[in-house]
Amino acid sequence: MDRFEPMAMKRYVERLGLTDEQRARVREIVRATDTELRRLRGEGFKATVAAGEEMNTRIEQLLTAEQKVRLEKIKQEMRERWRRERQTRILRADRPADGGPPGEPASREGPRR
Repeated sequence: MDRFEPMAMKRYVERLGLTDEQRARVREIVRATDTELRRLRGEGFKATVAAGEEMNTRIEQLLTAEQKVRLEKIKQEMRERWRRERQTRILRADRPADGGPPGEPASREGPRR
């Protein structure tokens, strides 16, 4: 979470070709969103996604038509990354802690050898 602002700014600056004015305004939006995401962190995934979507909506209002196309690609890539991360969390949650087969509870005695 501490790397949100620099990573987001790097992605937007490199991939959208922002002007200096756009860069300054996008940084304000990203910082405000970073603060909001920290607040929402405990409220769950849906609130976090909503904050990210609001950030992109605000940034989109500053962009040219060509930059909007590039932003849409960034948004699609983020959705795919979130989907993969959710899948990974689901698969991890499905595995018992002792390394046994999925669906079986973990043994209190630890793994068998």
